Amino acid sequence: NKTVLEIGTSTGSTSKILKERKNQVTGIEIEKEAGSMARQYCDRMIIADIELLNLDESLKVASFDVILCEDVLEHLKNPGLLLKRLRKFLKPDGYLVVSLPNFFQGDVILHLLSGDFHSTPMEFLDEAHLHFFGLKNMYAIFTECGYQIRDLHRIHLDMGTTELKVETPKIPRELLKFIRSLPESRVCRYVFTAYPSERIIQPAIGETDMNKLFFDAFQNYRQKLQLPSEAKSTEQEKNLKDLTSEELELIVASEDELIGELTDNITSLRQAISNLSLDQRFEKMSVQFDRLEENLGKLNQQMHEITAKALALTREGAVKDYQIQEQLARIQTLEQVISRIENSIVWQLTMKFHTKVVEHLLPPNTRRRRFYDVGRAEGQILIRDGMKAFHQSFIRHFHLHNKLNDYQKWMKKNEPVADALDQLEMISRDFSYRPKISIITPVWNVDKKWLCLAVESVINQVYDNWELCIVDGGSTNQHIGQILKEYAQQDPRIKVKFLAENKGIAENSNEALSLATGEFIGFLDHDDELAPFALYEVSSRLNQNQSLHFIYSDEDKIDRKGNRKDPFFKPDWSPDLFLSQNYLCHFSVIRKTLIDSIEGFREGYEGSQDYDLFLRCTEKVPPSTIVHIPKILYHWRTIGSSAANKSLTKPYALISAKKALTDALTRRGIQGEVVDGAFLSTYRIRYTIQDNPKITIVIPTKDKVEILQRCIQSILDKTEYKNYEIVIVDNQSRDARTFRYYMTMESNPRIKVLHFDKPFNFSAINNYAVANVDSPYVLFLNNDTEVISHEWLSAMLEHAQRTGVGAVGAKLLYPNNSIQHAGVILGLRGILGQKSVAGHSHKYLPDKYTGNFLRAQIIGNYSAVTAACLMMRKDVFLEVGGFSEDFAIAFNDVDLCLKVKQRGYLIVYTPYAKLYHHESISRGYETTSEKQVRFFQEAWLIRERWGAVIDKGDPYYNPNLTLESEDCSINLDSMPDVL
Repeated sequence: NKTVLEIGTSTGSTSKILKERKNQVTGIEIEKEAGSMARQYCDRMIIADIELLNLDESLKVASFDVILCEDVLEHLKNPGLLLKRLRKFLKPDGYLVVSLPNFFQGDVILHLLSGDFHSTPMEFLDEAHLHFFGLKNMYAIFTECGYQIRDLHRIHLDMGTTELKVETPKIPRELLKFIRSLPESRVCRYVFTAYPSERIIQPAIGETDMNKLFFDAFQNYRQKLQLPSEAKSTEQEKNLKDLTSEELELIVASEDELIGELTDNITSLRQAISNLSLDQRFEKMSVQFDRLEENLGKLNQQMHEITAKALALTREGAVKDYQIQEQLARIQTLEQVISRIENSIVWQLTMKFHTKVVEHLLPPNTRRRRFYDVGRAEGQILIRDGMKAFHQSFIRHFHLHNKLNDYQKWMKKNEPVADALDQLEMISRDFSYRPKISIITPVWNVDKKWLCLAVESVINQVYDNWELCIVDGGSTNQHIGQILKEYAQQDPRIKVKFLAENKGIAENSNEALSLATGEFIGFLDHDDELAPFALYEVSSRLNQNQSLHFIYSDEDKIDRKGNRKDPFFKPDWSPDLFLSQNYLCHFSVIRKTLIDSIEGFREGYEGSQDYDLFLRCTEKVPPSTIVHIPKILYHWRTIGSSAANKSLTKPYALISAKKALTDALTRRGIQGEVVDGAFLSTYRIRYTIQDNPKITIVIPTKDKVEILQRCIQSILDKTEYKNYEIVIVDNQSRDARTFRYYMTMESNPRIKVLHFDKPFNFSAINNYAVANVDSPYVLFLNNDTEVISHEWLSAMLEHAQRTGVGAVGAKLLYPNNSIQHAGVILGLRGILGQKSVAGHSHKYLPDKYTGNFLRAQIIGNYSAVTAACLMMRKDVFLEVGGFSEDFAIAFNDVDLCLKVKQRGYLIVYTPYAKLYHHESISRGYETTSEKQVRFFQEAWLIRERWGAVIDKGDPYYNPNLTLESEDCSINLDSMPDVL
């Protein structure tokens, strides 16, 4: 009972099945004879070349439930163009069903090994088959054309034995023997559904994901391609070098040399130790400690680089598995060397020296210890993330970073020039919907220069259906009246009203509102300027959606000389961020009927009259009607009397803002209080905690009891909120000290221990814990954290108790007091080639650094927060199905938060819950081959499930900010889209 468009019916075998299932079938076939045979099964048949067919004229049905492309796209000259054309013929809930052929075994492997690394064997292409689709480029073309692939299945068709003739000296004998042992070649056919990218599709139960398909497909290859570990012949070594890049060989060579040096050093050190007294040993070890740690860091970094390259090779096909095994064998060798070092007498005694001597001489919370911790933390960043991350962390920590020139580069690259403005003017005249926008501007004793610039910025708008409503509040400067009258005479769209006395900013603004006749109201201060394309962008957005009520844009500041600086690239609508600061501000355009319904501005809120207005407006409309334009449309003047220069210029504005927020809480029936934030012009809503509910703090752990003990003790010592319990989930600990510690806590009624006797799986461990607790609130906490703020638990609970909130995250710091987590940004930092998943906002910035307009310092909304410290209501956790156990190590928190967000809940970040995070001390970093492969699998899986959401862009992050680093700096690669 669906309307189906079948492209490439052939003789109608599929059409017949569709017809038997009572579908309405429209068929398109290029072969006349075949189409004639299929006609009997189609309600309508079109004999034509789909690439030459005018679909608008030929298809009488405006849209279809299903469009079927069975082995069609490989025959087309431009398959991407057809995919884009077909989107308009899909119903809102419609989808494509596609099948694509692909060779899979023997002959393809040999073909690639012979040196031709193109995407397809040439013998597969002919006059009819013009394209070959591997998994990678198949996903790429559908993503580029605006689709997301779901329900992917792979079908094998046996094609009989194929003689393998290709031979080359580059192919090792073992590999060639394996390929020849393949009994047959197969044709692999991918069958899948493709949905428009903007749709959020809940994966079906039992759905085969791309990641599983990919790794299952090559599992047998890995086992058979892995060569013996014993030494290989010279000829074979030469073959291996031919198969690897020059860069990888240089790295491997340097590793061998370094390993040899370390081995010699260890032998020498052991000999020296036997001849030294204990004191001398400690002295020698303190000298050797940094050198050994540095060398280990280099080895780890090299392992990371090789593994990353090896994993990248897996995405290029089965042929690369041989190279991967070679590199993973190198990595295993390195792991053994590192293990020998860590188990050596030198290393163990050095670590004892560190814990006993360093802790004694440099006690925590002392100045010398802080310097020591800073040095170690920076060294760890250098070892773990490389020189680039170290350099960024260093200059940010010491406030050496200055990117003023970046904004100038951004403006040149992204803002329209004169010719482009002329084109925008022509486009705007053809808008089907041309709403009048009334700009209101209260004026009082402003300098002539600034007033003229403000008025001229409206006159110069490329969109012409506007009016400027100016009210002078009894200015004593004589030039103001003359200037305003002249402008009103020159342009009938300018309306001017003179008041006998100054009624204050709120009443003066209401007087300006009384002059407005437009559908929408925009706000312009008497000394600021609009970008010439500001009203064009607003009108353009309204043409896309006429139901909008509130539109706001990005803004910057402009000085007396006309120099622009300090761009404020804002997030989309974030209700909690708006309660922390008036980030909407400029340029805001609101539907006039909405402003009329709340009776405009109110007296008594001078300085924050717009904040009060916006709070009342946003309460009355759905969030979907509040829209952000990520472009700089407003220039805020920085002069002595302007709040753009210094917040203290108008201290009464801060009092008015708190009054407006307090009124908002009362109107919304929220119990709480408004207090000042950590910085001027920021605020905190401190919600009243209801009913003193119990919170279960879940802490997974395995051995390393000193780490767990520090975490537990910090909770017991520093937590103000008292109704909590700690549930330690032990995951196969073996150290006797761990169990002795558990015994010491048996008398504490707050603490209990659960045992999870299965291999480590972060998601499974936490799901198990939640199933065994009865508290209404659960807080997931890493064992390598340490509480800093006494209110941390209540600061998270006050948000978790709100019915519209699904998850709450905390501010986490490195031991050197730089930020480790201040919210998660989707798409930050690529890990799968050009594909990204997520990253931590403001990472490595100092704790007190203002960052991106104070985002790290104030409460706000994010798409995700880290599960290293995450609180939820238990009912919400169960509603979304808990953690997905497919994510054993990485991205389980991102997946959880996206499921929560998909259900309509908000994710809240609060900086008032602050902890140290001694990151990955317990499990270690992802440096082993096993961990790297697992990380890659989970990264691929999160992309498979949420790639469309991630690639659409994080709504709480601005597209003009970079995704290449965590510092929220300007994205200089962004391109203009005003045309």
